[in-house]
Amino acid sequence: MPFACRRHWPLFCVLALCCRTASGEVGGLRGALAAVECSSGAAVPSGSRSDITCSGNECCPEYGRTFPCPAADEAWVADGHCDMAALQLWPNSSTYAAPPLQPQARIPPVSLSPDAALSEVLETQSGVANVQVLSSQDEGFEEAFRPPVVGSETWYTDDAYPGLWGDLGPAMQPGFGGLRTYNVVKFAPSPEKPLQLFRVMHWAPGDKSSMCSIWWGFESAFATNFVQASINAALCNEYSAIMQCNLTWEVTAIVGQGWDLSSEGFMERGCSSTAGVPQTWVARNLTNQGFPPPGADKLQVVLPACQLSEIMDFASCKACPLPSGAALQNVSNIASYVTNPPDPDACVTDLLDLEAKFTHHGPADHHR
Repeated sequence: MPFACRRHWPLFCVLALCCRTASGEVGGLRGALAAVECSSGAAVPSGSRSDITCSGNECCPEYGRTFPCPAADEAWVADGHCDMAALQLWPNSSTYAAPPLQPQARIPPVSLSPDAALSEVLETQSGVANVQVLSSQDEGFEEAFRPPVVGSETWYTDDAYPGLWGDLGPAMQPGFGGLRTYNVVKFAPSPEKPLQLFRVMHWAPGDKSSMCSIWWGFESAFATNFVQASINAALCNEYSAIMQCNLTWEVTAIVGQGWDLSSEGFMERGCSSTAGVPQTWVARNLTNQGFPPPGADKLQVVLPACQLSEIMDFASCKACPLPSGAALQNVSNIASYVTNPPDPDACVTDLLDLEAKFTHHGPADHHR
């Protein structure tokens, strides 16, 4: 009998996830995660998210890979007939939030050129005086994955940190962003200058805390045009703001090299249609370039910078709007819009609303 979706979440559907969501979107879209439901008799998703049905021992296509039909026999699934044993819609905290205690067993450490040590490379960044690369046994290692400063904010604990290894989890790689390598690093800012971190996002001055996230990079990744910055940070949307956080105390962060975004990753983030048609000028440019991956030297820094800045003396975060459309395409250094904004009065500070519940982060902002 064919299987499909209604409004409940039986365990076999969480595991198989070859279902349609109640919102009309198909498995893989983060924003529809909570609406997945399954029962007998309706449709399951195809790679283009069109309605198809499956029955018994067969594979369902989605995002360029195949997954067993929910009705497939366990033994048939175990034989590996499909690309994947199950489709992971969106990482959940029970599965992915805990740090791997043996990095080499699952996610490898950062790998730079043969003569480059990670600590030495990081110490060349503005505002960094000293770097210590932690082992899994060192104090502070596990707290990098569960920072006490975020408290019980569920967007961070159940959504942001569980997505470290990719939009659809580590099994769905390459092509879906997130970190492909990582180390846990302790940064000591220089006495003369704070540790400076940057990110781009959607401009939301009326909901300032929604512009905060765990995904950051160094100025060198953003002191370029918007398309190149998008490549450096594995982005594909036309964002409308840039943020800078200056941290003055010692902090521990996850540092890593990012996965690429493939054509399927563009679809999953809404940068392309289900037929692969780019939806913005940014996505069109990156598609024409063949979906270039981030350079190995473009390191991503993962930490709750907005929260950390609130507890540090002389620390700060500031967000400023970017131009749009053709004007943004002509900007040669997007970082300058926050380091030396053309209209300082347009920028906002005090970004963290301590009473906010962080419920406004859109799917495309998760990583960024």
